Amino acid sequence: MNIKRIGNVILAVKDLDESIKFYHDTLGMPIKNERRNWVDLGTTGAALSLHPASITAPHENLEKML
Repeated sequence: MNIKRIGNVILAVKDLDESIKFYHDTLGMPIKNERRNWVDLGTTGAALSLHPASITAPHENLEKML
């Protein structure tokens, strides 16, 4: 497999507000879209999406989906 680019990376985070503070306030990543349980950060190229881990499927279920 030869990966040319990454379009989006999704992170399941423990604390959405604290993660936004880190990626937006500390690292300076601009917020593209913000919803109650989802935030997209970045400009051009790859986007970083933050999603609360509490509403994400358990790890063992994710492995079954792959």
